[in-house]
Amino acid sequence: MGGLNEKNGFYNFGISRKKEWNSKKALENETIFLQRGECKRREEGKVRRKRRISSVMAKQEVVMDGRLFRGTGQASSSASSTRPSIKKVEREEEAQKKKRKRSPRLTAAQMRDVAYLRRRPNNRWIPPKSPHELLQENHYHDPWRVLVICMLLNCTSGGQVRPILNDFFTLCPDAKTTTNVDQNEIAQLTRSLEDWTHVTFLPGVGKYAADAYAIFCTGRWDRVVPEDHMLTRYWEFLRKGRWIIE
Repeated sequence: MGGLNEKNGFYNFGISRKKEWNSKKALENETIFLQRGECKRREEGKVRRKRRISSVMAKQEVVMDGRLFRGTGQASSSASSTRPSIKKVEREEEAQKKKRKRSPRLTAAQMRDVAYLRRRPNNRWIPPKSPHELLQENHYHDPWRVLVICMLLNCTSGGQVRPILNDFFTLCPDAKTTTNVDQNEIAQLTRSLEDWTHVTFLPGVGKYAADAYAIFCTGRWDRVVPEDHMLTRYWEFLRKGRWIIE
C-alpha cells in the first residue's frame, strides 16, 4: 500500500508540473502574440501618420521667394525642405499684425493748436505745386474738399480715388450742396461742417486729415509733423524751401 501511494504521489506531482509548464508556455505565447500585435499596430500608426502629413503638405499653400506655391506631392527635395509649415506661416503673419503701426492720434492739447483753427477769410495761403501731385494740391481753395479727399483716401487707395474725384465733386461741390443729395449718411456727416472752430473736432477727422488741412488750407505746415507717407513727402518739399526760390 505504501508503494502504491508513493507511485500515485509521483504521478500526481508530474501531472501538476506538466500543467504548470503548459500554463507558463501558454502565457509566454500569449505575451509574444500581444507584443507582435502591438508592434504591428505601431507600424500601421506610423504609416497612417506619414500619409496624413504627406497629404497636408501636398495641399497646403505657402509663400516662398515672393511667389505662391501649391504642393503637388512631386516637389523637389530642396523646395520641400525649405518650405515653411502652415503653423509657422500663421505665426509670422500674427507677428506682422502686432508690429503694424496703429493710426496716430492727437492729444487734447495738440487738437487745440492754432494749426487746426478754422481758416479765416483773409487767409491768402496758396500751397505750391509739388512733383508728388497729391490730390489735395488742386483743391486747397476749399477745406471741405481737402477733408473729403482725406476721408476717401483713408478708405481706399489714391489710384481708386483719383478717377472718380471730379465726378464726385460735380455731384457734391460743397458741404451745403451735399446735404441736399439723397445720401443720408453723407448728409449726416456734412451738416456739422457749418459750425466749428478747430478742424480736429469734426467727426471722422484724424491726424492725417487735420495735418492735410493745416498744410493745404491754413498754411500752418510748420506747426505739424505728418506721418502719412505721401503727406510727408509734400511736407518735406515745403520744409526744404526750394519752392520759395522758384
